[in-house]
Amino acid sequence: MIGKITEIIDQPQRDCIYDILHYLDLGLCLDIGAAAGHVTRTLCHVGGEKTKVVAFEPFPSNHQYFYETIEGLDNDIRLVKKAVSDSAGTSRFIVGSVVQGTEPGWQKYSGYSSVGFLSSAYGAKYLKSKIQSIFSAVFRRPGTRILDVKTTTIDMEFPNEEIDFIKMDVQGAEEKVLQGASAALEENRIHILYIEWSGEQGVTDILASHGYQIYDSTYVVGPKTYDTRPFKDIGFHDITEINLSTGKIAYEMILADDNVSPTEAIREVKNQGLGWIQTDLIAINPNVKEQFLEATKKYIEEHSD
Repeated sequence: MIGKITEIIDQPQRDCIYDILHYLDLGLCLDIGAAAGHVTRTLCHVGGEKTKVVAFEPFPSNHQYFYETIEGLDNDIRLVKKAVSDSAGTSRFIVGSVVQGTEPGWQKYSGYSSVGFLSSAYGAKYLKSKIQSIFSAVFRRPGTRILDVKTTTIDMEFPNEEIDFIKMDVQGAEEKVLQGASAALEENRIHILYIEWSGEQGVTDILASHGYQIYDSTYVVGPKTYDTRPFKDIGFHDITEINLSTGKIAYEMILADDNVSPTEAIREVKNQGLGWIQTDLIAINPNVKEQFLEATKKYIEEHSD
């Protein structure tokens, strides 16, 4: 069901999807879970002046950084200060930690957080465990917050529009966002999606049911111990370290082993207790598949040594 990005790009770079988008005709784009707005700015640069971006970000402390990031852009940009889900209303929003300003590479983002999530995205038993871990008396993280935010859906916000691209980073609410886009998906009005994914079958089932071609991309894992050997044994390659906004180190890597699928690789990391893991799925509507593959070829030609 999920192909490997290495099937179409030999040496994929992190977030190379945005370089590929440069070769496509981008109109309306959605940045769902916009955080500090860096993807919004990137979309404006790769798409050009006619690209319109509607960004969704519910955490108030991130809004100032969003406006700073998009300053100077002439594109049509709208920030919606709501979370996207499967229904409109309000939901409890839980922020596990915020940047303190001392984390490497994040010194200018005090108060910012990219780890907030909707409580409605999780079952009651799992949610209780997650909240308990966040609010542990011994390990309570600095800046932890619980607040109520407004929610909306893609179908409500865009009842008729063609959406060329959606970036979705919603910390576990991906399936609910897709459920709230059922009409747009059914009518083939969403062309390409880029979705943070940690192995949830509901997400891929919805996309596959609408005929999307799905690829993985690079993987990020928060290792419990800094030993790369178990990941290499599973089939991951090109493992490098990156700094997270939480101040911790993560591994970035590529799954290139023909003998293991993305679903199997993620399951194995979890089964072995190696840490949390995620990739970003690239989902391509069949109506734009040929255009996407042609854009990918152009990207490869320009970036080949």
